[in-house]
Amino acid sequence: MTTTPLSSLWLDLWSDLQDPGMLWQIGALVVCVVIGWGLARALRAAVVVENVQLGMMRVGVESFARVLSPLLALTLIAVAKPLLGKWQHVNLLRVAIPLVASFALIRLAFYVLRRIFVRGGQVGSFMLLFEKVFAILVWAGVALYITGLWPELIHYLEEIVIPVGRNKMSLLTILQAAVSVVVTLLLALWAGATFEERLMQLDTVHSSLRAVMARMGRALLIVTAVLLSLSSVGIDLTVLSVFG
Repeated sequence: MTTTPLSSLWLDLWSDLQDPGMLWQIGALVVCVVIGWGLARALRAAVVVENVQLGMMRVGVESFARVLSPLLALTLIAVAKPLLGKWQHVNLLRVAIPLVASFALIRLAFYVLRRIFVRGGQVGSFMLLFEKVFAILVWAGVALYITGLWPELIHYLEEIVIPVGRNKMSLLTILQAAVSVVVTLLLALWAGATFEERLMQLDTVHSSLRAVMARMGRALLIVTAVLLSLSSVGIDLTVLSVFG
């Protein structure tokens, strides 16, 4: 198995349990999580109390506070890690960073998906199933990363080559392209939904014109997102002529 800095973290962590310095790491981790949760809660309370008239912005900040909490905790842990690292080992914080980052990623994905697809405050069964599958995939990726199996998986996917028309691409490149398209597409749909909400609030523009502008804006964002995502992973856009 390929040796990585994170592959031996668990063994180092077990050995550090006998070290009194472990209490400093546990304390720093608890403090970072509590401060992150407190700051996100304070922001949410400030927006609700002081800016009641902001409408959709207030609702967005309230729901984004759930995402902000792990993001703030992750930032604080990343700052605490080098500070404590000057005096002792910080294996616990090194393990905590990918775990908290994955939790923040899951919260962010749920926030974006519900902002795009959920209307009327009711979450469908398909959306709940998709969120569970996404969470399982993220946690599985984190587990592979921590145990050091991630480089072996990447190497295995690179060796599998699939012909696409006259070109050949590795399975890793195809998966990277698929993930890139999905992520940028969701971001484009999120931006389109936000643009549509703001556009529909303009009383000076006719309703039919607002609907047309919203659909054109969303279509333009989707096309741009797909082209940029495919170009970012190194796929020649002429390959798309096969599917055309």
